[in-house]
Amino acid sequence: MFNLWFIILSLLVGYISAHGAPVDPSCYELKTSKRADDCCKSPVELGDDVTNSCIAKLDPTQTEHDQLICVGECIAQESGVMKNRTVDKEAAKLLFVNLVGEDPNFAPLIGGVYDKCYDWVTAIPDHEKAKCSFVPAFLMTCIETELFKICPPAVWDVSDGCVELAGKLAKGCPFSAIDNKR
Repeated sequence: MFNLWFIILSLLVGYISAHGAPVDPSCYELKTSKRADDCCKSPVELGDDVTNSCIAKLDPTQTEHDQLICVGECIAQESGVMKNRTVDKEAAKLLFVNLVGEDPNFAPLIGGVYDKCYDWVTAIPDHEKAKCSFVPAFLMTCIETELFKICPPAVWDVSDGCVELAGKLAKGCPFSAIDNKR
């Protein structure tokens, strides 16, 4: 089950996928009541304690977007994978590999997904003036999206609703259109 970390960060994917361009409103028009977690049971979950602690530290004067970015950075710092606005590539990869563990469906996928997302996210120029680094939040959202796109058949729900959700991503819609917080 995707937890609060995933729910919060999936809101960012609209920005990630479009880099500021408006998202097609039809992306959010769904016939199904199914959501991503109903369709693909990923073992990637971070503890709610860390997430809740980071949420409690939010600056209420920040915009919602900036708050979400800062939650991602806080979680990365609390997890020991980020220092001085830089994600430690190998430490973060190990975190995700450990979260997946020996899951026969996702263990073979997580390393490649992580590398693809890390390379993509770190190629985006950092905004040094921003209070928090976007990299951890974008990295997590990318991993969430990519794992959904290549969800192993053994854990994929073949229902029409899940096919609809997969079709939204294939059309270029952000993960926030199919996630659990709607």
